[in-house]
Amino acid sequence: MSYFRVNFWWQQTDSTNVIFVFLNFFIYVGFSEGVLYTPVVQQSELCSNNTVSCAHQLSSNISEDACRFKKYIQNSTECSSQIFKVKHVSEEEYGAVVLSAYVYKENGYQYPAFNISFTDIKWSRAKFRFYESGQPHPYVCREFEVTSSAAALAVNATLFYDCLWRNEQIEGHTYFFQLLQISPDADLPPLATTYKFRVPSTLSFGEDVSLKKLKLFVSVDLSALPVLRLIVQTAPYQLNVTRYRVRLLRTWVDQKWPVLTRDLDTSPDQTHIYQVYDTAYRPGIYNFTVQPISDDCPRQGCLETVTPEILIDVFGVRESLIVATTDTNLLIVMVGTVILIPVLLAAYFMWRRTCVDTTAGNDAWRPPKVLLVYNPDYTSHLSNMIRFTEYLKKCHLDPMLDIFCIPTSDSKNPVVWYAEAFKRAKFILVFASPNGSRSVEPHPANPYKHLDIIAEEKLELELSLSDTNSKMKRIAFCTLPNCAAETIPEKFKKEQRRLKTFTLPGQIKSLLKFLGLTADKGLPINAKRAARELEEFLNNRKSPETNRLNKILLDQLESNDSTSIAPTTRLIPAPPSTTVNLDGIYLGGDNPVPDLPTVDVPATNTSSSGIGEKLYFVEDMNL
Repeated sequence: MSYFRVNFWWQQTDSTNVIFVFLNFFIYVGFSEGVLYTPVVQQSELCSNNTVSCAHQLSSNISEDACRFKKYIQNSTECSSQIFKVKHVSEEEYGAVVLSAYVYKENGYQYPAFNISFTDIKWSRAKFRFYESGQPHPYVCREFEVTSSAAALAVNATLFYDCLWRNEQIEGHTYFFQLLQISPDADLPPLATTYKFRVPSTLSFGEDVSLKKLKLFVSVDLSALPVLRLIVQTAPYQLNVTRYRVRLLRTWVDQKWPVLTRDLDTSPDQTHIYQVYDTAYRPGIYNFTVQPISDDCPRQGCLETVTPEILIDVFGVRESLIVATTDTNLLIVMVGTVILIPVLLAAYFMWRRTCVDTTAGNDAWRPPKVLLVYNPDYTSHLSNMIRFTEYLKKCHLDPMLDIFCIPTSDSKNPVVWYAEAFKRAKFILVFASPNGSRSVEPHPANPYKHLDIIAEEKLELELSLSDTNSKMKRIAFCTLPNCAAETIPEKFKKEQRRLKTFTLPGQIKSLLKFLGLTADKGLPINAKRAARELEEFLNNRKSPETNRLNKILLDQLESNDSTSIAPTTRLIPAPPSTTVNLDGIYLGGDNPVPDLPTVDVPATNTSSSGIGEKLYFVEDMNL
């Protein structure tokens, strides 16, 4: 059903009264599509400082009291944080809600504004508020109330609020949207919803922005933690974007890596798409990135939009870190003390364990960086290098393995990374390779080609520029089990005879001593025990404890099976006619191991050496 009407809208400003006359063209396409318009002025007719009727949004044939829209003051107890602290446990759904952003224009000025639309309404009251992260009071708190006589009309109608509630510079600030839906059935619990988002800039968002400058409005639904639901407001219709690349990044300790990469397909007339991911309380800081994919994007690709960070720790998500407002200063102090003391203590002991010499005075000791040079074209050898990297981490050293470090570097370019790595490394270990021919298929953890050629060129340059004394103290040759010293390239044989060599695991204590470890910095006392421990790592009989990324890789490489994934965690349903992608997401079960997804790497990220034809993003599934 559609209709056309003329609206007279009155707004009172601080100094003048202005009457706006505009034409509204609404297209009601039913519950499945929601509200598809992108206004530049307020259309809900609810922008009043008093309680007003919202019946006109339901029907023209009902009384004004059938639907009421209430306003609460900022410090009202009706809008305190405690009101919204309700677990999302109801098995009932009270309808769909869509949060959208638009650019509000008035007298030559532009402000970011928001539209909250409700469809398929089964609640009697819906209270919502917006507040800035870290602020004690919300900037706006409102409530819809629908009487039982209008309940049947509400199911097939759309209620929305689109008023500008801040005309200050809030672009780029982090905000929360919280919603509490209350059922007319007193026996059913209320339903709480929390979104976290960053306010978009009017310079890079809206109908008038080109695809080259466009940044999207994205939010993260935190209502069903540990499940995160990304909500993406798609690009304006006229830009004709039908694909979006979504990534979820996880940061833990000193590692940052993608745990999810998906390309979501949609149609230009879809207003929102969704991506769900179950963190399963794996600790870390998570944030999504979203990038439009289009032939009209610049050569380097369209701009990425990044969501605010979501902290999940080993005890779950700290509720007070999500709902960061309290009603009294005393409660702030209590919550902050309870949360921050264990967090700070854990951080302190982690730092002290990894970076500080606790026996030799108070001088800080930082683990030396150790660059590992090897040939990755032997899959079994690369698996051993991954395990050896884990062992060096355990010994409080900082190993630099190319397949781990290149994806997290600024350039993402193997040539650039190796040039920097040789400068930053305090020690360089050159590893012999296995005898025999190279593996036919590449190692699943290695997305690059010719890493050995790049490393050898940089090593040859390093050896030619360094004096003998420096090389003796910095560079050594190593041989792991099932490898042969004679496989060292011929051009390095002279240096191999002059510099230190270590056969592992038997000489691991001597190698660790060469790398600067002493008895008070973790050097093993018993050489045989140290060799036995390294042998256990290489045979993968000891589970890694420090480097979570290595563990993920090793666990997936040990199995070639792909277990079917059966969802066991209840998810928030997305509104119909939206795209929800659950492929490959671990939602429970007995440690399923999905296939490794691949995405094409843009030509600008590859070098003339033919590196990086494909890039594997390892799903964080088995932690």
